[in-house]
Amino acid sequence: MPSTDSNTSPTPTGSGGQARRARYAAWAHLLDSILPAPDENRLVPVAEVGRASLPFVEESLADVGLRAVVSESRTATGVSRFRVLVPARDADLAEEIVAGF
Repeated sequence: MPSTDSNTSPTPTGSGGQARRARYAAWAHLLDSILPAPDENRLVPVAEVGRASLPFVEESLADVGLRAVVSESRTATGVSRFRVLVPARDADLAEEIVAGF
Protein backbone atom coordinates (compact mmCIF):
# COMPACT_ATOMS: atom_id res chain seq x y z
CA MET A 1 0.00 0.00 0.00
CA PRO A 2 1.54 3.34 -0.94
CA SER A 3 2.23 5.84 1.79
CA THR A 4 1.48 9.47 1.20
CA ASP A 5 2.55 12.58 2.97
CA SER A 6 1.67 16.19 2.26
CA ASN A 7 5.35 16.98 1.49
CA THR A 8 6.24 14.02 -0.71
CA SER A 9 4.87 12.11 -3.61
CA PRO A 10 3.42 8.63 -3.00
CA THR A 11 6.08 5.98 -2.60
CA PRO A 12 5.56 2.26 -2.28
CA THR A 13 6.35 1.01 1.21
CA GLY A 14 7.94 -2.18 -0.08
CA SER A 15 10.77 -0.46 -1.95
CA GLY A 16 12.61 1.12 0.99
CA GLY A 17 16.07 1.21 -0.60
CA GLN A 18 14.87 2.54 -3.93
CA ALA A 19 12.62 5.14 -2.34
CA ARG A 20 15.42 6.28 -0.04
CA ARG A 21 17.84 6.66 -2.97
CA ALA A 22 15.23 8.59 -4.94
CA ARG A 23 14.60 10.97 -2.02
CA TYR A 24 18.33 11.41 -1.52
CA ALA A 25 18.84 12.18 -5.21
CA ALA A 26 15.99 14.71 -5.15
CA TRP A 27 17.44 16.47 -2.08
CA ALA A 28 20.95 16.43 -3.53
CA HIS A 29 19.67 17.98 -6.76
CA LEU A 30 17.79 20.66 -4.83
CA LEU A 31 20.79 21.53 -2.67
CA ASP A 32 23.12 21.64 -5.68
CA SER A 33 20.78 24.11 -7.33
CA ILE A 34 20.58 26.53 -4.38
CA LEU A 35 23.91 26.26 -2.56
CA PRO A 36 26.87 28.33 -3.74
CA ALA A 37 29.84 26.57 -5.28
CA PRO A 38 32.50 25.55 -2.73
CA ASP A 39 35.25 28.11 -2.23
CA GLU A 40 38.60 26.96 -3.60
CA ASN A 41 40.32 28.65 -0.65
CA ARG A 42 38.46 26.68 2.04
CA LEU A 43 40.68 24.44 4.11
CA VAL A 44 40.31 20.70 3.66
CA PRO A 45 42.05 17.92 5.61
CA VAL A 46 44.59 15.88 3.66
CA ALA A 47 46.22 13.84 6.43
CA GLU A 48 46.19 13.03 10.12
CA VAL A 49 49.63 12.32 11.52
CA GLY A 50 51.40 11.84 14.80
CA ARG A 51 53.87 14.22 16.42
CA ALA A 52 56.92 12.44 14.97
CA SER A 53 55.69 12.71 11.36
CA LEU A 54 54.46 16.30 11.52
CA PRO A 55 57.79 18.05 10.73
CA PHE A 56 58.35 15.77 7.72
CA VAL A 57 54.86 16.43 6.39
CA GLU A 58 55.25 20.19 6.77
CA GLU A 59 58.69 20.15 5.10
CA SER A 60 57.46 17.97 2.23
CA LEU A 61 54.59 20.33 1.54
CA ALA A 62 56.88 23.37 1.83
CA ASP A 63 59.25 21.81 -0.75
CA VAL A 64 56.51 22.16 -3.38
CA GLY A 65 55.38 25.57 -2.17
CA LEU A 66 52.35 24.50 -0.14
CA ARG A 67 51.74 25.86 3.30
CA ALA A 68 49.67 23.77 5.68
CA VAL A 69 47.49 24.64 8.64
CA VAL A 70 47.82 22.16 11.48
CA SER A 71 45.06 21.39 13.96
CA GLU A 72 45.92 19.35 17.05
CA SER A 73 43.51 16.96 18.70
CA ARG A 74 43.90 14.25 21.29
CA THR A 75 42.65 10.70 21.34
CA ALA A 76 40.74 9.30 24.29
CA THR A 77 44.05 8.02 25.67
CA GLY A 78 45.70 11.46 25.45
CA VAL A 79 47.83 10.85 22.36
CA SER A 80 48.23 13.93 20.15
CA ARG A 81 47.11 13.70 16.53
CA PHE A 82 47.57 16.48 14.00
CA ARG A 83 45.20 17.16 11.11
CA VAL A 84 46.97 18.74 8.16
CA LEU A 85 44.76 21.13 6.20
CA VAL A 86 45.45 22.87 2.88
CA PRO A 87 43.36 25.03 0.52
CA ALA A 88 40.93 22.92 -1.53
CA ARG A 89 42.59 23.93 -4.80
CA ASP A 90 45.84 22.24 -3.62
CA ALA A 91 44.30 19.19 -1.96
CA ASP A 92 45.04 16.65 -4.70
CA LEU A 93 48.73 17.55 -4.84
CA ALA A 94 49.01 17.65 -1.04
CA GLU A 95 47.37 14.23 -0.68
CA GLU A 96 49.90 12.73 -3.10
CA ILE A 97 52.79 14.26 -1.18
CA VAL A 98 51.68 13.15 2.28
CA ALA A 99 50.41 9.71 1.23
CA GLY A 100 53.45 7.94 2.68
CA PHE A 101 53.25 9.46 6.17
